[in-house]
Amino acid sequence: MKIYITSPLSDDNGNFIHRDAVITNFDDVLARTKGRPTQALFEEKHIPYVFRWIDDHPISDFVPCDTGEFLMTGRAKEALNDLLTPFGAFYDCTIDGDPYFNYISWNVIEPYDLSQPLENAKGIVKHRFNELAKSQHFFRVKRYPVQFVSQAVKDCYEANNLTGLRFRLVGE
Repeated sequence: MKIYITSPLSDDNGNFIHRDAVITNFDDVLARTKGRPTQALFEEKHIPYVFRWIDDHPISDFVPCDTGEFLMTGRAKEALNDLLTPFGAFYDCTIDGDPYFNYISWNVIEPYDLSQPLENAKGIVKHRFNELAKSQHFFRVKRYPVQFVSQAVKDCYEANNLTGLRFRLVGE
């Protein structure tokens, strides 16, 4: 299976500004954190994210942010829902009152050596990456602001004329 690294595509100057995202329905996420430190982040519904905006409004289906999650419009959620739902959950989200969806993956690789580039990952990280790459449509590495998606996700993105992401084949 081909795996792509995806990251936000932006036409602006790359500056990030702070916005508050109000995300609801975190019960399922809380259950899956199993007491990890991230649970504290989800206990409050007002979660600060750092977003990249153009003229105070996003111009694409995916909103670039500094986390490993996908923030997207309803159009993007509808297109990718069937592919992504088995690997995570969509949560209602409003950004400055506008409706969006926050996709949080349950497939997260936790690297033991964060100083090591992902391309040179060894041991458990590489084994887990290879395991997920064989069967999953979406996964990510903790603390890296990119996601890994299958050819099916890339094809769906292109077929529905979605905007806001770029794809690079792993190994290129």
